[in-house]
Amino acid sequence: MAEKEILLDVQHLKKYFPLGHGHKLHAVDDISFQIRKGETLGLVGESGCGKTTVGRTLIRLYEADGGKALFHGKDVLSMNQRQARAADLTSKMQMIFQDPYASLNPFMTVGEIIAEGLEIHHIGQTRAEREARVIELLEMVGLHRDHANRFPHEFSGGQRQRVGIARSLALDPEFIVCDEATSALDVSVQAQVINMLIDLRDNMGLTYLVVAHDLSVVRYISDRVAVMYLGKIVEIGDVDEVYDHPLHPYTVGLLDAVPVADPAYEKGRIVTSMQGELTSPIDPKPGCRFAGRCPYATEECRKADIPLVKVGPDHEVACLHPME
Repeated sequence: MAEKEILLDVQHLKKYFPLGHGHKLHAVDDISFQIRKGETLGLVGESGCGKTTVGRTLIRLYEADGGKALFHGKDVLSMNQRQARAADLTSKMQMIFQDPYASLNPFMTVGEIIAEGLEIHHIGQTRAEREARVIELLEMVGLHRDHANRFPHEFSGGQRQRVGIARSLALDPEFIVCDEATSALDVSVQAQVINMLIDLRDNMGLTYLVVAHDLSVVRYISDRVAVMYLGKIVEIGDVDEVYDHPLHPYTVGLLDAVPVADPAYEKGRIVTSMQGELTSPIDPKPGCRFAGRCPYATEECRKADIPLVKVGPDHEVACLHPME
């Protein structure tokens, strides 16, 4: 079977936030990964690890401080807005935000919100054509045509997220960043939205970067997973391979902390929590960022940054002492 085309090739991506007095927070610090056309890459890690910043930087909500993001071979990070529009990249890369209420304009109806992108990109010759497209999108995400005339505050959280998804689909994108798209929803609604995202991906040939902290959600929806810690990717590979055979001590710790839906098992289970000193992402020193919390760290781990090393057909890890 031929390998799928590389849709997005991220090379040495960096994003720093200045804090004054010459100090910088290294939110994303020289990471590289690829996403193949039609697949879903899950990006996981603790809060503050930089995973949301990755997504926002790729779609240019933040300007990168270094690196490339080749989309169909074109570096989207080096283009200005006019060049990106001319290359049709602003419409082909979209984002679903974590908070559906904060990301929707409260003074616009749902129909106006979804149609806004169509108007900006001059899609549809007439207003009637754009309204028909809005109704099509609403029904695609499980809403009704009458919802087009309502305002965001009139919807439940799950319905608002469906509106956000419809808006992201309006310009017929190829790549969508799903930034904690289900974390603000009830569990039952989460399942509905996740299954809908999977159906949309399969039916429309979409490619996803799923940013999440819920490891069970990531395993369910993703083909591959990247584990991020304080601005660095420490492990990446096929989702089943990484979950079943984690090699980085941080990945092991994350998976070990996931609760199991079995009271008897949970009662007797001993969770090895990650302890020790948390490395600051502000002007970090060379070396593995996890060394201060890793029980296997040596002085060698603290001398220089550790690159990802291929350990299997689709499995890489950045560790001098990978787990067996």
